[in-house]
Amino acid sequence: MIFRGSLKAESLDEGLAASLQEGSIWRFSFNYRPDYRAETAYLVANDEGVFALVGVPAAPRFLEPNAPPPPEEDEESDDDLDFEML
Repeated sequence: MIFRGSLKAESLDEGLAASLQEGSIWRFSFNYRPDYRAETAYLVANDEGVFALVGVPAAPRFLEPNAPPPPEEDEESDDDLDFEML
């Protein structure tokens, strides 16, 4: 899940504003609540404004060229309790 929101800064450092307008992407830890789980946020800007994208990054899975597709992940586990055996 990713939260996307337009930000309205009370103040914005000139160096940060210039960096964002040049196309730089700033990455930082963000936490909605005071708990142990910080998520990753990316600060970006365009002509419409400054935006923060917040979420948990996912690692892409790459395959070699002409490699067979990876096996499909089975959602069922062998650890499930079988009530018919009882």
